[in-house]
Amino acid sequence: MDRRRKGNPRNGRGLRVPGRALKRKQPCHVCKSILRAFRLPPDTTVDLGTVKDILSIDCGIHRSLLLLVFPSFSRYFPVVDNYHWDDEAVQSSIQLEVTEQNFIYFMLRRNRSLKNFITMMLSNKNRNVALRGFGEVVDPEWIDTRLIRDWISTCERYHGNSCRHIYNATKIAQHRPNILIDTWRKCLTKQTTDEPYVALSYVWGNAQNLKTLQANLQDFQTAGSLAREDIAGQIPRCIQDAIALTEHLHQRYLWVDSLCIVQDDEKTSHCEITKMASIYANATLTIVAAGGNDANYGLRGIRGVSCPRSHPQRIAKLSNGAHIMKRDFPKLKEAMWSKRGWTFQEILFSQRKLIFCDNSLMWSCSCDELHEHVGSHHHKGIQRDPLLGVRVSLPAQPELFNNTWPDLLGYQRLVLDFNRRALTYPEDVVDAFSGVTTPLSDVFLGGFLYGIPTMFFDVALLWMTDSTLKRRIPTRGTGSEANLPSWSWMGWQGSLNPWSWYAGADYMKRDLSEACTSIRTIPLVRWYAHHKNRRAEMEVISTWSKYRDCIYHDYSHKEVEVPLGWERYSYCPGQPFLDSNRHYFPDYNTPQYFYKHNSYKKAEFWYPIPMREAAEEQIAWDNFPFISCRTTRSWLDVGEDTPGKYHHESLWWISLRDGAGILVGVLNVHRPYGSALDLTTPSGSCELISISMGYAYGGSTYDPYLREKFTELVPRSNEERYEFYNVLWIEWEDGIALRKGVGRVEKSKWEAQPLEWIDVTLG
Repeated sequence: MDRRRKGNPRNGRGLRVPGRALKRKQPCHVCKSILRAFRLPPDTTVDLGTVKDILSIDCGIHRSLLLLVFPSFSRYFPVVDNYHWDDEAVQSSIQLEVTEQNFIYFMLRRNRSLKNFITMMLSNKNRNVALRGFGEVVDPEWIDTRLIRDWISTCERYHGNSCRHIYNATKIAQHRPNILIDTWRKCLTKQTTDEPYVALSYVWGNAQNLKTLQANLQDFQTAGSLAREDIAGQIPRCIQDAIALTEHLHQRYLWVDSLCIVQDDEKTSHCEITKMASIYANATLTIVAAGGNDANYGLRGIRGVSCPRSHPQRIAKLSNGAHIMKRDFPKLKEAMWSKRGWTFQEILFSQRKLIFCDNSLMWSCSCDELHEHVGSHHHKGIQRDPLLGVRVSLPAQPELFNNTWPDLLGYQRLVLDFNRRALTYPEDVVDAFSGVTTPLSDVFLGGFLYGIPTMFFDVALLWMTDSTLKRRIPTRGTGSEANLPSWSWMGWQGSLNPWSWYAGADYMKRDLSEACTSIRTIPLVRWYAHHKNRRAEMEVISTWSKYRDCIYHDYSHKEVEVPLGWERYSYCPGQPFLDSNRHYFPDYNTPQYFYKHNSYKKAEFWYPIPMREAAEEQIAWDNFPFISCRTTRSWLDVGEDTPGKYHHESLWWISLRDGAGILVGVLNVHRPYGSALDLTTPSGSCELISISMGYAYGGSTYDPYLREKFTELVPRSNEERYEFYNVLWIEWEDGIALRKGVGRVEKSKWEAQPLEWIDVTLG
């Protein structure tokens, strides 16, 4: 038998294998510290020491626990003779942070920097009442369906209209589905009453999905038809499970897109697709099938309905017999379901969601977020993770859709989330986002043109990227009319820069910490939208700055006539403004007044904005793919990437220089520097057109919007203006200009270039 001497944990050469928990008469001081932490008040921090010190203690109990929390520690076992304690990882320290009663963060820190953290909680089955927490030990194969019914009844009983009618004030709630699945009769039925129904949100993937067509519609309305072997065998597992679960929850009707929309009836199918937001908003419950990559994965773990799941829990036993368990959240954002474009409006407008993800179950509504492994008696309102500060699922935003005024930044947040998602058919992007734009057209004067709010047209054309964008190329249809416009964010898939439209939100009176940028945009050109060859041309009018300009020119407001429906109020700041904050206001002045609209007195504005009257008809843009204007153009040389606060940002920002090599501006490109610049001109220059003007203030305050803040282009003084032209980088294809990037060129330097007036059509 090999009896080689193992390294002594105290001599700095190695560690013993923890094996099974060692029997100790008394817990070690590390175990005591862990147990004591669960009795401490929130926001308390406990230092356990370095990884080296903790693992050197001859206690298999806390070793087993820490291996559960940080599995990477397993590489320190068994003892390796040539292992040394100078490994950087073992010099890290472990801290416990009490975030809520009986919830502890195990945090791994290195040089004061947080490297990793795990949430742990005590089991509610612990015999010692003082150490009884909220952790639920769940069946690894089967979900307790009584829990689902409890969640539903609790929401109905205690949340009331907060979760049932959050969209009633908008046109979202005005439509209901025409066809539903009758889960009792196992067939389709025409909907003629306001019967409650459940909706299913899932991904088709590569699964063969049975579809309702004009040829089989009548057959599918026959009682028992969906249960017939020849038909049921064609229905994906997910839909079969949803039908059975709906019936199991004592609900009769279910809506599923593939069966409840007649797929080959172009007129009715398009009508139903445009009503998708209403369909999900009116559902009493939405079943979210976020597990797996296609519709055949199913809703696993429902006994008598679906196949078993595999959901092991990580549980450790402390020295006094108490059990501590890892608080696992379903990785919803990593699921294929969260990456698909159509599911965006489904989760956004669904008022109550039952989510199957990672073989576990959670509930999300406007008032609560519950997980099967955390006792529901703990939750009293929306449960946000204290350290992450965000909800696991995308929350509903009824305030945005119930507003009587246009919230540009609220709309931008939806655009940012949606545009990261993929579509099987990229040309579906307009329909997949219509659940957002259709109701918001009631308050955004002029509506939307390919996702661009026309009342903010000059600002909204300035969207930027902070990732590599992928061009959305239609798979059906040919020719330039079928292409998605390059000038709209809808023409590209990827992550957009979150500061893109802050320059157009200066009408909103917010805390200075939310102002973020001193940039202001000034309209320059007249835009026209049309089909090819300028058929059915309509002017696009940016109206958001209509009242701003007169107020900025007369900052005392003495000569300003208050528009109908608006009221002016004196502004008295609670504390003096610092110079670094005052530049967020126009002309470096502290405001004397702010405004409110009679339709909603809680919202406050620095200046009035045009509001859409109830009787005013919406503009029918007919999805014009082309926009035209007359403007100036010039060519500038591309240079090195530009400096910024974060290194990764430089991938999509490059400098612009004139013929003498002098820095004149910056450019945000759709693909990283080095791969994006497939310039066709031998000189390495790019063609730019001016589309608007703008200005910002200098100073030392970091401005996330202003990439060139710390270059020689921007003055160092808070009181000095930096004036510029907003430009588009374009290339030509069959006489149509295509957008490749957006940027800014310092005003005097642009005007010093050899400029040429041109009529340009963007497609």
